[in-house]
Amino acid sequence: MQIRRRKAVVLVIVGLVATVLAYEALCTAFRRQPRGRKALPWQQQQQVRCPVCPASSTDGNTAELTADQLAARAQEQAARCAVPSLLQSLELVGTTVPPPTYYANENDIMLVAPELHAKERRRDVTFSIAIPTETYAMPAGSTLPVVRTLQRLINNLTPQEQRQTLIVVVITSPAKRAIPAVLTSVHTAFAAHMLSGLIEVVVPTPAAYPMPGTPLRKTYGATEQEVLIRSKPNVDMAIGMEYCAGRGRYFLALAESVDTSPNFFDQMATFISSTDSVEHSPPWSVLEFNLRGPSWGKLFRDTELLEAAAFFRFFYLDHPLENLLVYFMSSKTQPSRFFSPRVLFTPAPSV
Repeated sequence: MQIRRRKAVVLVIVGLVATVLAYEALCTAFRRQPRGRKALPWQQQQQVRCPVCPASSTDGNTAELTADQLAARAQEQAARCAVPSLLQSLELVGTTVPPPTYYANENDIMLVAPELHAKERRRDVTFSIAIPTETYAMPAGSTLPVVRTLQRLINNLTPQEQRQTLIVVVITSPAKRAIPAVLTSVHTAFAAHMLSGLIEVVVPTPAAYPMPGTPLRKTYGATEQEVLIRSKPNVDMAIGMEYCAGRGRYFLALAESVDTSPNFFDQMATFISSTDSVEHSPPWSVLEFNLRGPSWGKLFRDTELLEAAAFFRFFYLDHPLENLLVYFMSSKTQPSRFFSPRVLFTPAPSV
């Protein structure tokens, strides 16, 4: 009898624990704080006000507003401001960096000025391409490098191939002026392609970047400043991967100033097919369409994209991006490096 009672007590305790854990999981999934637990400072949502819009009479506490009233307020704000998302991004760039994080969620990477983009984001494409860019200021009469790269990519795509491609421009410069400068240049040159969904312009918030601890590990004989400069491309690569994950079958990493070969879409598809036709144990994780050395021109499987992003985030302070790419292939036990017989992407000539 005593044993039965003990078993009953244990089952009750296990049931209570399971109920609490399930409640916590649901709260996390719906981005709510469990009852009785105070949100941490970096978990509290910030209210961002457009600096050029007039104050609304409805601004203030939203706790007692219904869903319809909140929707009406959002429409009112959109009517008062032509590009609310862009101005929100401007407010967020340069703010205090939150505690370290290794996975950027969808709210950490913002689509800049959604009204200038397609209403529905592209999915199920063949290739998603990420181009991080930091250059936003050029001499009068000059074109931004990322605009020239986009032009080369689009010129070498047929209309059918364009429908099977997604190009994401990631504004990685921390300067506030970078967002409107890059957006204006890209939209001026490719407004139709932005509306069609071929091109998306996004910006990561400070929450997408981890805050390094101190002291920094000075690997490869680098100074602390060199370590910080060297580590940023690692996180930029991870951010592009995280944003594009689930959008296509393959992911291609490029740089802001790249020259492309004609018919590169078909050439990549042919090399993928020929490599897949040969038995490898295990199969390839990264294909390379450039010369040895640069960290761009690398193609990943979408099924391994978040693994690669997490890998780059975990070791972003320890190694240069070129080394991390090699270590990632090794960790996936890729038998060798697979270079395309034809170089499809090369550094663009300086203008």
